[in-house]
Amino acid sequence: MLKRNTFIGCFARAISRSPGLPCAWALFLSIVSLFGLVGTSHAQAIPTAEKNGQLDAFGLLSITSPDYAPAKDVGATIGGDFLMRSFIFGQPGIAARYTYVHGPTVNETFIGAGVELHYRYRMLKPYATLLYGVGGLAIPAAANYYDSGNTFLIGGGADYPVSRRLSARGEFTYSFVDITGYHNTPVGAISLTPWSINLGVVYHIR
Repeated sequence: MLKRNTFIGCFARAISRSPGLPCAWALFLSIVSLFGLVGTSHAQAIPTAEKNGQLDAFGLLSITSPDYAPAKDVGATIGGDFLMRSFIFGQPGIAARYTYVHGPTVNETFIGAGVELHYRYRMLKPYATLLYGVGGLAIPAAANYYDSGNTFLIGGGADYPVSRRLSARGEFTYSFVDITGYHNTPVGAISLTPWSINLGVVYHIR
């Protein structure tokens, strides 16, 4: 449970208890289908135009290494970003995302927003991201234990255009999670540093 005066902590706790694994596999199948559809158009792919007010939405398959077990957690990340006008140092933007991953030992969530900086190198469009939000931890074997805390997420990746509207995305993220801890639970205040590899697609809305 996050501090009682933090509204977003309550919101994160509510959504993290939803059954996320079926949604994760549905998103994964959608990603595979999209790649199959756009694969034939790869030869005609063009770079996404760097224009004012570019709005994107993305869906990613997330593979996370938790702090508690050698087994990897699998889930999904969804979100969007709004990119501003390009400058000499790159194309800044704002982004938001929600992640849910499920594993044999723990389930983890993240919801947050922050800033990004995109570049262009030939067909590739690398970027760096810095987000702040709430990270959640659930341990089903520990009497349905759940807690959450302030989280910083840093990372980067690259987009590769496969059509005018779609790009393939690969990224790596690293999180710093400060679980607050509360009384009468088997786990107190702890710090977590999970990392994730995310693969999926970006849809360029405009």
